[in-house]
This record gives sequence, C-alpha cells and structure tokens, in this order.
Amino acid sequence: MAEWLDHPGRLLEAERRLQGERRRLTLEAALGEAAEALCGDPSAAILVDGNLDLDSIAAVRQWAADRGARWAVHVPPSDEGLVRGLDGGGCEFIGPEQLTEADALLIIGNVYATHPVAAHWIFDARTKHPRMPVLVMADASGVTAEFATGVFQPRLAVGETARAVAAVRTGQAVGMGPEAGALAGWKGSLRTGKSIAIVVVAELGCADAQALGGEVAKLAAELAAKVCPLTTYGGAWGAVRQAASGGAMAVEKILTDPPRTLVVIGADVESALGRRAAGSALDKVQRLIYIGPMPNLTSGRASLVLPAAFAFETPGRALLGPGRDVRFAALLPPPAGVPTVRDVLAALGGSRETMADVSRAVAAAAEADCAESRQISSEGLLLAPACSPIDFADGSLTRTASWPQVVQRQPILVMAEGDARAAGLSDKACAILEGPGGSVEVEVVTSTAQRPGQARIGAAFAEVRNMFGWTWDGTRPGDPVRVRVRKA
Repeated sequence: MAEWLDHPGRLLEAERRLQGERRRLTLEAALGEAAEALCGDPSAAILVDGNLDLDSIAAVRQWAADRGARWAVHVPPSDEGLVRGLDGGGCEFIGPEQLTEADALLIIGNVYATHPVAAHWIFDARTKHPRMPVLVMADASGVTAEFATGVFQPRLAVGETARAVAAVRTGQAVGMGPEAGALAGWKGSLRTGKSIAIVVVAELGCADAQALGGEVAKLAAELAAKVCPLTTYGGAWGAVRQAASGGAMAVEKILTDPPRTLVVIGADVESALGRRAAGSALDKVQRLIYIGPMPNLTSGRASLVLPAAFAFETPGRALLGPGRDVRFAALLPPPAGVPTVRDVLAALGGSRETMADVSRAVAAAAEADCAESRQISSEGLLLAPACSPIDFADGSLTRTASWPQVVQRQPILVMAEGDARAAGLSDKACAILEGPGGSVEVEVVTSTAQRPGQARIGAAFAEVRNMFGWTWDGTRPGDPVRVRVRKA
C-alpha cells in the first residue's frame, strides 16, 4: 500500500492512445469520449476486478443491466472455484483470527506462504495446545509442511486434492499410491480435538478448487469442524456472489466473443490470464477503455485510459466470507482530480448509490465435476503455479518500480533434487523452462521433499503465465502443464 501511494507510474491523468502516440486529456474530455464510444456500440461489454468494494461492483452490475450489456467479474480461478464449492455446503465459517481457539487442524494448501496472518493465529493455537494434531495437505517442500504433525502431498492433477480430502472422510485411498494410506487415520487424529478447524486455500484452477470445496464441506459436516477459507482476493466471496446473482458472464465467454468496445475496470486481464488466453482476444477489441489506479499490461494496450481511486481510498463494504460482511472507511482521500470508480460510472450514465445484495449463496457449477483427474501428457516435468504473499494473481512482480522485485527478481522453480540432477541442474542454478505458451528463465531451488516428476513455479510474473499457454478450449488457468527444463 505504501508503494502504491507515491508510485511514480500511478495514473493521475486521462490519456488517449492512437497509433502508438499517447496524449493527455482532461478527465471531462476522456469521459465524453468514453460515453460516445459506449453509446454507439450495442455490443459493448464491461469487465471489473473482483477485489473492488461490493458497491462499486454493484454499480457496474447496474450499469450493464440498464444497457443490456454483457459484464463479467474477474477473480482468480482458484478463488471462484473455492467459493462455489463451499458456499452452499452448510459449513460453519470462521475468520483466521478465530483459529486461535482450535485444538485440531487440517490445513490444505501452503497457507503459511500465501496467508502469513493466518499462520500467526495458527501458531497461537499451537502455543495453547502444543500436542494438537496439525495435518497438512500441500507440497512437502513448502513452509507449511515444516510445522506439521502429518503431511500428504497430492499429485499435481485436477481433482487430486479433493480425492485426498475424500480419502480422509471415507478411509479409502484406492489408486492414490502407497503414501496415501496414512490418510485413513487422519480423521481419527482430528477427532481427538474438541474444536476442529479446516483451513483451506485452493492452489490450482476453478474446477479443481470447486471439487476441493465440496469435499471440505462434506468432511466438515462429519467432523463438526469449522472451516476457514482463505482466498487470494479478500473480496472474492462478495464478487462471486454478485456475479452469480447479477447474470454476469464468465470472463472467457466475453473474451471468446470480444466486443468492439470493452471497458476494463482495475483488472490486468492479460497479465492474470496470460498472453495466449487473453492477449489474442484483446487484439480483436477495437476500442479498449481502461479505468484504474495503476498502469499494467492491459492499460498499456488501451485506446483510452481513465484514472481511478484505489479501493482503500474510498469507503465501502466487503464480504470476507458468509456472515462476514464488513464496512470500512477510506484510509485517505485519492489525489486531487482522481475520481472513484463509482464517480466514473455515474459520469457514464450509471448510479453512485447502488447497494450490493450478497445475501444469496452461489451454487456449484455442473461443469466442474472433478471426480476423475484430467489426462495430461506424460512427457516432461509436471508444473503448476505457486502462490505467495507478495502477489495478487496478476503478474505484479513484472511491473516496473515494484518493491517485490527487490525481493524476487526472477521466477523461482521448486523441483525435486533428483529431477534437477537428471537435468544437469543444481540448487540456485539458472534454467530455461519451455512450455506450451513460450519460455522463461528461472532460478532453481531443489528439495528432497518435493514429489518427483512435479514442480511449482512462482506465478507472479507475466512471463510465467504466458509459458503455461492457458486456453479456453483446452488447459484452463491454474491447471498444471508439462514443460521441458534445461540449463540456461
């Protein structure tokens, strides 16, 4: 937040880009151009970032409804799937601050890396109950596994973590390998506690996360456990509920049939979804209007750019989970002359006063049945994105003057020691990864705990996302892919 406030690249003025030239405009002139473009195009669509406050998303929803326009909300696919899998499951949900009361824990995903604040409360619970079971389903090479009383590392395939949770519930781990046999005893270990909690973060794509959420809900019901879901976007729950109740389309539906005029609010679509998935669709948009506080790959290709305040510069509401509707005040005002998103929408004919209704739970999508893992080529190293506490699923470490670049200058590939040795690589070596959508140079970190044949890579770089080659009709964002690795 401190970096953003005085970031030298912050968008403070409106700009028009035409034939490679950039020209500053007054805000009034830019709003006039945007209104003219939208009024003249009945096919226009609007795409909003799901980490905005609830009422700003509601204003987008109302603006689209008034015009019969297509609209979509972008949230990380893993967040959307987890919300859909858990929301109608009848769980008792808690926030991370309530984990301090737990005396038995099942942790799914590398929570300590993705949500350090939650780790603080978990360690508080362990201080109170030093002999409590802390069972972890995550990469064995991750920091969360280091503090576990039991660890199981699922295979990198869609639906595998859900299968592991189901094995805990049923005591059956058929076809999951000999190491999965220990899962049959986890249910009994958890039942030694009087206040059981399941902490879950989804790490792959939407379908995988939805299947995982559904199995977590079933296990929680049998154990009378409370569930603490952790999402990359803090506002994901409210965003997904609004999208579902407001008739929003999936982002890929809009991108596979791109409009002549597309408004993007806050989301760096190209960086988040990769050049192959989003870039080619954006190439077909004749008039791209970007509204947001910071430049990114998407704003860089826009024909019209309008500045907007950050979410923390305006009062609003957020739904952090079922029953966790919070209100917040603006931490500070936006810079002079910079409007809020609701101000921009009002100038384009919308309403500033639209209130979000997020009371209705969402249903699971039928298409995300992950009982069976998808088949992936057996050639090469199986690779999936890794989450971290310093990116928000949008390629943020690729931006210029970004402080996280000082911490991590290039993507880190965590792979099994034996796999690295077979490729002629050692710890801290530089390597080239070649995937379906391109290649990228990485720093290798070897681990004796990592499952052989599969690896994780820091996904906070647009170059990494491009390498995955995500496509709407094939591999979906977050799904593992096969890659080749060689010395740099």
